[in-house]
Amino acid sequence: MNQQSTAPEALPEPAQPPSRRSQIRAAARIVLGCVAVAVLGGVAWGLLAPAEHVLVVTTDSGLPLTGESNHQFDAAAIFVCIAAMIGVLTAAGSWFWVRMRGPIQFIGLLIGSATGTAAMALVGEGVAHLRYPHVDDPHIHQIIALAPGIATPLVLLTQPFLASLTILIATSINPREDLGIGGRSEPAEPVNPAEPVNPAEPVNPAESANTVETD
Repeated sequence: MNQQSTAPEALPEPAQPPSRRSQIRAAARIVLGCVAVAVLGGVAWGLLAPAEHVLVVTTDSGLPLTGESNHQFDAAAIFVCIAAMIGVLTAAGSWFWVRMRGPIQFIGLLIGSATGTAAMALVGEGVAHLRYPHVDDPHIHQIIALAPGIATPLVLLTQPFLASLTILIATSINPREDLGIGGRSEPAEPVNPAEPVNPAEPVNPAESANTVETD
C-alpha cells in the first residue's frame, strides 16, 4: 500500500509589536485628541452652567437671591458629568486602537486626560465670562449675574480617574495575554522531527494477506 505523508500546516506568524517610536507618536495623538474633545466639553459647560444672581447691597458685596447659591453646585455637577463622559469616551477610543495597546498608550491617555480637564476648565470659564461679563460699577439694589466657576479643584480628577478605570476594566476582561495586539496567546507545541506528522495506522498482517492491492 502506498502511504502519503502530509506536510505540517504552517502556523501563522505572530504580528510584530509596533516600534517604540510608533507608540510614542500614537500616545501624542491620543493626548491631542483628549485635549481637543475636552475643549469642546469646556465650551458646552460654559454654555450650560447657570449663573448666580445676587443683589448688590454695597459697592463691593452682594446678597445671593433665594435658591441662587445652589447654582454653584449645579455648575460643578455639570462639569463632573461632562468630564466623566469625555473620560470614558476617550479611553474607549484609545482602547479600540488595538495595535497600540500598552503602557505607553495608557500614559498618553492619562496625560491627555489631565491636560484636557485643565483646558476644559479654562475654556469653560472663558465662555461663561463671555456670557456673563463682570460689572465694574454696579448700583446699589441692582441684581447682577455672576459667571459660574469651578467650585473645587477636585472636579479636575474626574476625567483622568474615569479614563483610568475604563482601561482597567477593559484590560481585566480581555482574555488575551498580549491584549489582542497580535500573535498567538499561547506558544505552539514543539514538533518532534523524529515523529511522523501523520503516522499511518498499523496494519494487521493477517488482514493484509487477504487483501489484493489494486493500482
